[in-house]
Amino acid sequence: MAGMKQTEQVVGLSTYMADKRAEIDGLLAALEVQKESLVANWRSPAARMIFDRVIQEYRDEAHAMVNALQQHADNVKDASVKVTNADSLLSDSLNSAAASLKGL
Repeated sequence: MAGMKQTEQVVGLSTYMADKRAEIDGLLAALEVQKESLVANWRSPAARMIFDRVIQEYRDEAHAMVNALQQHADNVKDASVKVTNADSLLSDSLNSAAASLKGL
């Protein structure tokens, strides 16, 4: 029972992460479009360098957020496996104890 709930949480977290990745990619693409528009209007290599640096900072921050989410998802998956294993062990122990009691 607990293992199924953990699995649902892992699936939910994976879906959430995919949504956040798509959102971040969309924001980065929008920044890139805005940069190109502004640079085209200014026609300045300095402006392009400034926007490239700002966008790279956003990209780095977005990648750090995605990596943190991935680490969290990995931790949840590991915990889910441990809970499932513990649940299985407990079930086996209870079945063994029940079989022993029947023999009395």
